[in-house]
Amino acid sequence: CVFSTVKPRILTASADRQIQLWDANTGVLIRQFGRIDSIGHNGTVQKVTISQDESLIVSASADQTLIVWDANSGKAIAKLEGHSGTVTDCAFNADSSILVSASSDGAVFVWDVASARPIYKYYGHEESVTSCAINNSGDLVLSGSVDGMLHKWHSKDGVLVQKTQAHDGRITCCKIASNEVLAISSAE
Repeated sequence: CVFSTVKPRILTASADRQIQLWDANTGVLIRQFGRIDSIGHNGTVQKVTISQDESLIVSASADQTLIVWDANSGKAIAKLEGHSGTVTDCAFNADSSILVSASSDGAVFVWDVASARPIYKYYGHEESVTSCAINNSGDLVLSGSVDGMLHKWHSKDGVLVQKTQAHDGRITCCKIASNEVLAISSAE
């Protein structure tokens, strides 16, 4: 789930393929995504994220796709296809023009949100990729995998900046600080 920083809202996802937006103060359901639209996921929704301006929502699924949703209308804008495994994570850059996605296929894709097409496909991990993050400007990506490896690389050409055995176990989360100097990760 994701807690909104602009409005008191919570975004949730689940195995029943539902994405729901809730009012955090009242607990009232504001909107459902996927069940009312002809476009929806055919597998468990693994992860959801919301753009900083809260106009877009992206859902990542076991059906190997991502869906970009209009947060206000609840309608699907685009379905992003290309991964050959479960999409495990996704993240926007600051202006929501770029999206990164991680997958159990070992790849991390960098997407142009406007065209719904991949800009770059990174295949540097040896294991399933479980987490990803992108800096505010959209030029640096951080990705972590089940073998505890953390990669920092350029989003436009895939040039590896740093490769670190960050943990002994599966990386569960990685983030880049707003100052774009620090990064953090957690693992099982």
